Amino acid sequence: MAATLCQVVERFLRDNSIKYRYDSDMVERLFKGYTEKDIKGNKKPKPRSFAFLAREIVKNVINKMISDAEVQEAVGAAIKESVKAYTRDKDVAVNVYKDFVSFIRG
Repeated sequence: MAATLCQVVERFLRDNSIKYRYDSDMVERLFKGYTEKDIKGNKKPKPRSFAFLAREIVKNVINKMISDAEVQEAVGAAIKESVKAYTRDKDVAVNVYKDFVSFIRG
């Protein structure tokens, strides 16, 4: 998949199969830390601490190609950190991330 990590996350969030399998707001919060509905005016809310894209390791590689080894290592580490920080149903979070990894491998 020739795309940056940011582009892959956006594509994954728009994927219809995800919308039918999970609560789309929950998936969006898991990745971004907020939903598009949470945005008021032009101001983005502060992402929640468990958000995948809020992980420091991901912030450093967000615009690098998904095929880059550094990005792949960062994705794995960020997923692990995100699941640990997530306080709701961790099984659902793990399943969403499994689907995300499958989507990347696509």
